[in-house]
Amino acid sequence: MDSAGQIPAEPIPVHLSAIRRHFEISLYFLLLTGVLTLVSTGKLDLVTILALPAAMLFKGYRWWHGKGPEISNRIATWLTVAYFIFFPFDLWIISRMLAVGAQNPSLYAALLATIHLMLFATVVRLYSATTTRDYLFMTMMGFTSMLAAAILTVDTVFLGFFFIFLGLAVSTFVALEMWRSAQGTVTRPMESGTSAANHLHNALGITSVGIALGSLAVGAIIFLILPRFSGGYMSGLNMQSTMITGFSDDVELGEIGEIKKSSMVVMRVTVDGGIIAAHGVRWRGVALTKFDGKRWYNDPHEPATLTSPAEGGWFRLNSEDVQAPNTGMPIHYTVLLEPIGSTVLFFAAEAESVRGHFTDDSGRTPFGQRRTYLLQDFTGSIFNPYHNYARMEYEANSVVPRPPPAAVREAGSNYPASIRETYLQLPSLDSRIPELAKQITARANNPYDKARTMEGYLRSHYGYTLDLSGTPQADPLAYFLFQKRAGHCEYFAAAMTVMLRTLDIPARYINGFQTGEYNDVAGDLVVRASDAHSWVEAYFPGFGWLTFDPTPPSDDKPPGMFAQLSHYWDWFELQWGEWVINY
Repeated sequence: MDSAGQIPAEPIPVHLSAIRRHFEISLYFLLLTGVLTLVSTGKLDLVTILALPAAMLFKGYRWWHGKGPEISNRIATWLTVAYFIFFPFDLWIISRMLAVGAQNPSLYAALLATIHLMLFATVVRLYSATTTRDYLFMTMMGFTSMLAAAILTVDTVFLGFFFIFLGLAVSTFVALEMWRSAQGTVTRPMESGTSAANHLHNALGITSVGIALGSLAVGAIIFLILPRFSGGYMSGLNMQSTMITGFSDDVELGEIGEIKKSSMVVMRVTVDGGIIAAHGVRWRGVALTKFDGKRWYNDPHEPATLTSPAEGGWFRLNSEDVQAPNTGMPIHYTVLLEPIGSTVLFFAAEAESVRGHFTDDSGRTPFGQRRTYLLQDFTGSIFNPYHNYARMEYEANSVVPRPPPAAVREAGSNYPASIRETYLQLPSLDSRIPELAKQITARANNPYDKARTMEGYLRSHYGYTLDLSGTPQADPLAYFLFQKRAGHCEYFAAAMTVMLRTLDIPARYINGFQTGEYNDVAGDLVVRASDAHSWVEAYFPGFGWLTFDPTPPSDDKPPGMFAQLSHYWDWFELQWGEWVINY
């Protein structure tokens, strides 16, 4: 009691305002959601997966019980500086070890090291936050965590976390703005834990959910309307780029047929002279030399390295046959190749020179320059050693061979020993196959006429189909020639290559793409996965390798009334990707 006999009132505890309390709770769960989303990707190291949630939960426990910051701003600053010193070691040692086996190890290591830095800064700021600026920084870190998770994965778990994050983000930013606006006012702040505070929490929660659902609805509409790309600025970070099989040193019969079922754009080619200059041109990818009855492949070999581009950045490509005359139709073109997860580059016939950005961040020299080189195998196929994980543009010069048929008929059959050794190999065959080859070419008296006769026979006596469902055959080539009598380009090309070899004519199997559809709006050729194609190259002394295509035309329907509209749409997608997505 005091001197007047009164019981003194107890000191009124200092409560957080209800708005600030709501903001801190929303912010904490926002950060926790971002962290758990990153952990759920399964792409982080074990130390981060265990230590990070533990640090978050410990801080949440203390925050819930009204505990203040654990470290001062000065210590937080020194810890951040120390980590920046540690960052190069993480980038070049730790993250490099974690990135072993990734499709793009250098970019993946840089991404992991940056995520480690971001998460460390988030935890340090969480344990030292005292100002509105600190809280705003943490909200940005929460958003960055979700962005990093979106790069690492796009599965349904991420989608669930994203919905939660979106509601918490709305709640956090609304509460932050209310709290900042209330600072400095003369009215007494609403205390946390009161009935009015509970009503405020409920109102903010309902408002946040409503705004989040509205945002999702609008976002869904935008997603359906605007074009979407696997390329763009972030395509270089994509760890799961679209893979197209059929363009490697090992291809089974049927793989090209699977590719042809997709309408995905593979590349766009701009040819000097337009569609007239590009008429009949095929985009050559890989040449395969050996056949085991079901699979085409090349023996392991060491490709030639093409380095030191000439003036202007042009690579001079080595001709496979130096004795072949360099005559034909010259063609210059530019290829915009979409990310297909393959090393192969595509050219018209045999390219003479090529120029482009063929490099990778891991290829830096001590002076900061990037080494640039290409690989060329013994068949003349060209490869980019860094893989095509991002959209790539290159230009090239080729000569499409068009020798006079009369001259080729006189070429004879005096093949070099290296050609005979490599391009006459045959597996064990059904005896009917060489017999059929002799019957088809019985009236032809030179290798060129035999090849043309066989090409015409297959085109006219067999049908084209992509439907090859049914029980896998022990001898797919014999089944195609004598029973099914229909197939897609792989079977026609394989049959002609094998039958030419039974006649002692060197031949090889080629995988690539047909000319594509000309877009008169954009002035380019749009080459899709459905344009994937296989054909044959046969060797003639003095003229080198000439192209033969035994596949009959498919029964594609002619362009309808919307064909021109699709050209405008394709042009719009290209411009959108170049000037919006990439920018």
